[in-house]
Amino acid sequence: MSDAYAKASIKNGPEVGAGVTLYKETDSSGSSTLAQVGATAGLTNNGLDVSADAKFVWVEKTGEFFNAGLGINFDTGVKANSDGVDASFLGWGVKMGPSGVGIKTPIASIFGKF
Repeated sequence: MSDAYAKASIKNGPEVGAGVTLYKETDSSGSSTLAQVGATAGLTNNGLDVSADAKFVWVEKTGEFFNAGLGINFDTGVKANSDGVDASFLGWGVKMGPSGVGIKTPIASIFGKF
């Protein structure tokens, strides 16, 4: 499925964003993305999100004890909410929270669930 979006809101706090997905298929075991780019900036009652995402030929699998991704990603930004903190720069990053911990590289990511 292809998609494009733009958003601007002050309902739950200031938030703006836009993005385009060339092709993405999602099911219960994960997702496959051909190309996706987007950016968001906001401080809402859901938390902080200042990020730019870029993924190309990216496959994610969701398991009972872990999530894993493989492909090319250049995600950059900071997200902080009730799920924890996610910080990355040009694909390199970490994610920590009450549900687990993970690392990201420009070609792979893994998140272990507690």
